[in-house]
Amino acid sequence: MKLCVTVLSLLVAAASAAPDYDQLILEPIYPAGGQRGTSVQVQLTARNGGLKGADSIIIDGAPGISVSDLKVSDKVVVEATFTIAADAEPGRRMVRVKGGATGLTGFRWFFVGPLPEHVEGQDNNTLANAESVTLPLVVNGRIDRVLDQDCFRFPAKAGQKPVVAVMSHWLDAMGYDLTNMGFADLSLEVLDAEGRVLAQATDTLGYDPLIHFEVPADGEYIARVSGMGFKGFPQAVYRLTIGEVPYPVAVFPAGGQRGETVDVQFFGPNVPPDTRHAITVSDDPFAVQCVSLPGDASGIHELPFIRDDLPQQTANLDATSRERAELVSFPATIDGRFDKPGADFWCRVQLAKDEKVTLAIMAQRHLRAAVDTAIEVLDAAGARVAFNDDGELFGSECSHDFV
Repeated sequence: MKLCVTVLSLLVAAASAAPDYDQLILEPIYPAGGQRGTSVQVQLTARNGGLKGADSIIIDGAPGISVSDLKVSDKVVVEATFTIAADAEPGRRMVRVKGGATGLTGFRWFFVGPLPEHVEGQDNNTLANAESVTLPLVVNGRIDRVLDQDCFRFPAKAGQKPVVAVMSHWLDAMGYDLTNMGFADLSLEVLDAEGRVLAQATDTLGYDPLIHFEVPADGEYIARVSGMGFKGFPQAVYRLTIGEVPYPVAVFPAGGQRGETVDVQFFGPNVPPDTRHAITVSDDPFAVQCVSLPGDASGIHELPFIRDDLPQQTANLDATSRERAELVSFPATIDGRFDKPGADFWCRVQLAKDEKVTLAIMAQRHLRAAVDTAIEVLDAAGARVAFNDDGELFGSECSHDFV
C-alpha cells in the first residue's frame, strides 16, 4: 500500500484534434518470453490492421535481444526470431513494430528469464492429453477460444513445495472477440493423477492466480489453466511458472524517491525469510520500475516498484486506531502494509481551513497487492468528513479530493 498525501494542483492543457487514422492496437506477443541463451519464434498481431508495410521491430530496455527473419504475413500479423544472449539481463522489454500505416505501434511486453521455456501444444484440453513437462520451467500458452483449457503433467516428490503461477494480467493481456472485451482473467487448478483437485486459485495477484502447495506423495500432478467462466480469446496469452523456485509476490517498501537507494524486503513462496536487496531508484520519468530477486532467481517474477518525487515515510504498523494515529507531514508518500486481517492504518495531518488536499492509495492495480483499500477522513472530533472506496478512474484504486 502506498498512500500519497499532497496539496491538490490542476494542470490545464490545450486540446488538439486527433489525427484521422484507424486505431491500431498491438496485441500481446506470443510467446511472451524466452530463456537467456535461446532463440524464440514470436508472432505479433494487431487489431484494426496497420501492420502491412512493417519493416522492423524496436525493443526498448536492457540490451541482449537481436531480431531476425522478420516476415509480414498480412496486415495484422508479423513474425520474427528473437535471439536472446546468454548474458542478457533478466526482466521485461518493451516491443514495438515500426512501419506500416501508423508508423510506430504502441508497446507490448516480452520477458527474459532464467528458467527453461516451453510453448504449449494445442491438443492438451483434457487430463488424458495433458502435456508432460519437466520442472522447473515456464510454459507459454494462451486460452484462445471459449471452453479452451490447457493441461500440463509434471512429476513431483512428497514434501516438495512447488509454485504454480500464471502471469497474464501482469502481461497486460487484453483481448477482443464478438462477445468479450477486457483483461484476460484466468483460473488455475492443481490435480492429482486421478483427476482430484488438490488446490485452485483465481485472482491472487491482480487477476493472476497462484498456487503454492506441499506435494502429498510421490507421483504425477497436473496443472490446468482455463478462462474464468470458460471464456477465451486469442489474445489471452499467459506464462505459467511451475517449480520449487522462489516466487516473490511483494516488496516493502513498494517504492522510493528518485535518486535514492532503498533497502527493500521481498516476500513470497519459497523466498527465504528476511530476504533483502538494495534498489537504486532511477531518475526515469516512467513511474514504475520493475524489480526482482538478485542472483540466479532474477527474472523469475518481477514486481512493480514505484518511482516518486515526494519525500518517503514508512507507516507505523502500530497505528491501528484513531488514538494511535501519528502526525505526518505532507506532501509525502507513506509506505504501509496490512500485516494481519482486519488491520487499519491511521495517521494525522494538520490542515488549514479551505486547504485543498488530495489523498490517493495505490495498491491493487499498480502494486498487484491482494487488498481492496478505502480512505476515511475524520475531523478532530472523530466525525467523518470524507470517504472513498474505489476511485473514479480505476475501480481497484481509491483517491479523494476534499476541502
